[in-house]
Amino acid sequence: MCQSAIKESRHYNVTERSSGQQHCNDIVKFTIPNEDERKEIWEKSFPEDAVIDGIPEQVKKYELTGGNIINVIHFAGIQAVEKRQNLYGENSETGSQNIIDPTHTNETGRNKLKLYLEDVLEGIRREYIKEGKPFGTIA
Repeated sequence: MCQSAIKESRHYNVTERSSGQQHCNDIVKFTIPNEDERKEIWEKSFPEDAVIDGIPEQVKKYELTGGNIINVIHFAGIQAVEKRQNLYGENSETGSQNIIDPTHTNETGRNKLKLYLEDVLEGIRREYIKEGKPFGTIA
């Protein structure tokens, strides 16, 4: 079946045509990680110096793949950077800050990035929409 599909396709790679080799693109389906696995993925995926205040424990119940979790963290990270810029007056061009929050600074004296549960939940909601899953009220 794969061979006939490739032969009929006009979009396969020129090198495959000239060499006579044919490859089949398989679809690989992964199982959704269980809660403990998702928590571990959450914990390992946040930046090391981010302030996450127990977020992995609070969101492990949402059925997401590792790729979905990465997308959520990227979304929440962007939101966190915008909030930090608005809250602390960080100059995005120079990276300098007008106000330093001593409770969330790293060894360089720079504010650690604080991620917010509300942004993570919004990211999860967006991933559910992309996947066509009903999400109802996420909280």
